[in-house]
Amino acid sequence: MTTSDAQRKLYGVIEKALAPFTDRIVCVSRFEVDNALEVGIPGAKIELVYNGVPASPCVADIKDDEDPIHLLFVGRLDYQKGFDILLDIMSRLGDKPILLTVVGDAVISGEKPPSRPNINYLGWRAAEEVAHQMRSADLLIMPSRWEGFPMVLLEAMSHGLPALASRCSSMPEVIRHGKNGYLFDLDDMESAVTLILGLDRNTLKSMGLAARNAYAEQFTAAHMTSKTMALYRELA
Repeated sequence: MTTSDAQRKLYGVIEKALAPFTDRIVCVSRFEVDNALEVGIPGAKIELVYNGVPASPCVADIKDDEDPIHLLFVGRLDYQKGFDILLDIMSRLGDKPILLTVVGDAVISGEKPPSRPNINYLGWRAAEEVAHQMRSADLLIMPSRWEGFPMVLLEAMSHGLPALASRCSSMPEVIRHGKNGYLFDLDDMESAVTLILGLDRNTLKSMGLAARNAYAEQFTAAHMTSKTMALYRELA
């Protein structure tokens, strides 16, 4: 997370001190593995098991080329998730034919998000409605400042929805820039704006297929469960 060097060092000391009392430590991303090794946790203790989500029988809907590009954000409207960054991006898009649907609400800040003509706020919704929004959207957008291993991204990929995400934490392990989605640097929001303005549905469709294939190859709930059970059998 975004915190002081002193706090990060303290957390590392605590985790290293607790490591000898474990049989194995499961990390959900290569980013976590690298951080664990950096603070001195023995590599022999570490097991990489990527998060996974159940397979979706439904893929993205077919959109009319004349419709506005439909962006989707799902999550907390808080600092970690970079919702303030997303608002800045939307303001830079001006009156371009690009719409944003927001599923979620502020949890930590508690502040009411500003009303904008190009943003539709839905609040928290049931899983079925979130799945519907993922099938209806053209692109998931995730401007997070840090993540563990984002389940929302995997859920979107399971529906064949590509993503535009910040190049933070574990995001580059899932998104192959220009192949199954896009990555941008948080200190270069203009690049995200340029990417959004250049979107076309044919490219997004092919990226969506690549995203679903990447999900099926590595990020299903079945893969996660199988690797976790194999680890338990080994330790037992």
